Amino acid sequence: MNFSKLKNKDFLMGRLIPSIVMVAVFIGLFTLLRISFYHYDLVGNGFLALRIPSIIISSILIGWIFFELTRAYLENLYVSIIFAVILLGLLFVSPDYTNKLWFGKTKDILIGLEKQQITSIFTEIINKDFTIFLIPLLGGLSFFIIRYAMLRRQAILGNLVNKSISFMLSLFILFAFIKTLFALLSTKTGMIFIILFILISTFYDMGGFFGGVLLGHKFFEKKLAPAVSPKKTWEGAIVGYVLSFVGALVLIFGTKEIFKGEENPYSLFFTSGTKYVITFNSFLVFAPLIALFGDLYFSIVKRWCEIKDFSSILKGHGGVLDRLDSIATVFCFWSLIMIFATI
Repeated sequence: MNFSKLKNKDFLMGRLIPSIVMVAVFIGLFTLLRISFYHYDLVGNGFLALRIPSIIISSILIGWIFFELTRAYLENLYVSIIFAVILLGLLFVSPDYTNKLWFGKTKDILIGLEKQQITSIFTEIINKDFTIFLIPLLGGLSFFIIRYAMLRRQAILGNLVNKSISFMLSLFILFAFIKTLFALLSTKTGMIFIILFILISTFYDMGGFFGGVLLGHKFFEKKLAPAVSPKKTWEGAIVGYVLSFVGALVLIFGTKEIFKGEENPYSLFFTSGTKYVITFNSFLVFAPLIALFGDLYFSIVKRWCEIKDFSSILKGHGGVLDRLDSIATVFCFWSLIMIFATI
């Protein structure tokens, strides 16, 4: 086992410390958002006092994520900025979603549905939001037109079609992630699900990294995806899956011991019939693989766009989208299976 790699000063300064700082920042941000979107009634005049700065900070962060994506695909600074601003504006197009979640007191809207908020947020809001599917579709078509106009005779039609489809899929993942995240922030049990999704992705990433460093090529000579991500190994993938799956189970059953009866955030998925039991168990089994898919997919995107990272805003970690790729994909997967489970 090559433990010397783990003691490397570059690893400490370039990866570990920035990771700790980044986690601390995200914890602070999520704390603000959670208070703003659910616990606003605990603060005097807290709704507007918390919601306005939360919307401003969230819009800046989301706008930056959209910019990282459009900059990678369009390769033009000014066009990318304009496209990112338009995408940010389109996030608020759905009146039902915007009025109820971003500018509404969601607890009042969902009153009477308290016991099933994790599903009612989909039946009452997400399932009625057609923009999750429509805007990525229009975004892909718009990208094709804009890019074709920019390249003109240099455009290779097959490559452009593939990139347009990829851009559409990337937008769908991000839109589903963002809308599901804020929906969960607005529900009673939503925060524990957010922690679960982040844990699944983070533990997979950690397991993949340390499994690759300590066990890489000990059992499998071939790499996992040499053309896409040369450093990934089968050993890392297996360790990542096991760590992610076990970590999720520990969180779930640990939470069950803390929250009893109806207060248990997972009670719906263990007591409400076969459909929800199958839905939740399927998610737990496949979510670590979806985290891997998200990581590999956005690695493919970066290779197609001929970039190493989406930006360099996070020292040693690339851009915000580089850190959220697998997390966003896990959120998107949850959104999809919940949409189908609640229709």
